[in-house]
Amino acid sequence: MSTGIKKNNASIIDGVSFQDAYDNTAGVLPYTIAQNLTVFRFKDDSGDGAFCIYRGTAAIASTLAAMINFPKGTVIIDTQAHTTVEKTGVAGTSTWVTSAART
Repeated sequence: MSTGIKKNNASIIDGVSFQDAYDNTAGVLPYTIAQNLTVFRFKDDSGDGAFCIYRGTAAIASTLAAMINFPKGTVIIDTQAHTTVEKTGVAGTSTWVTSAART
């Protein structure tokens, strides 16, 4: 094993709902939006992160607007539009990049 600083594997954060963790403005992430998301929250040496699966039937745009407080680097698999969405802005901004649809 090499010496020096080593990176830790991501560890799952337990005990706090993603709605409580990322809903700094109460009510931004209501149940109607949260019920369509599966969120895996984690923390590593680079900070907080989230990997999400969106299973809603509507376009993801309104859901993204409600996810403004998710950390930069959040990745969402959108099963409705067959795309991947990545948050490029820091928490508190709503800057997202969407891939081309998969066939």
